[in-house]
Amino acid sequence: MSQENQESRNIDELLYEIINRYESSQDMLVSRAFLDGGTQDPTSRLLRAAQNQACHGDGMATLSRYAIWANTVRDNIIEAARNLKNDPEKSLKFLTRAINNLSAFCDIQAQFDPYEHGKKDIHPVKIGLIEHD
Repeated sequence: MSQENQESRNIDELLYEIINRYESSQDMLVSRAFLDGGTQDPTSRLLRAAQNQACHGDGMATLSRYAIWANTVRDNIIEAARNLKNDPEKSLKFLTRAINNLSAFCDIQAQFDPYEHGKKDIHPVKIGLIEHD
């Protein structure tokens, strides 16, 4: 087996192990690969990552910026879960933030998709899970 094939196989095995670690757990697991995160609005972190991607393609900071953004989205979801019973309105605020950031990420990636699978310039659809006052 060539070294290139061996390296590819090692990466594939590592990726499978990572996915399996999270998929097979019934517990909520928090990655510690990147230590940034927090419950602030993650939108500015998404913007910085997308700008890095747009200006520098595979810029050195692009993946770490997206990872830090993902941690922030994750922490917003955790905060929503913590507030679910005692403060549903606060919980909804954090969930809405997370959902909208994930949707924005998909729209951003559609702009960079070389295969053009993503649909560009499509307006988002408002979902009515909970009525706002």
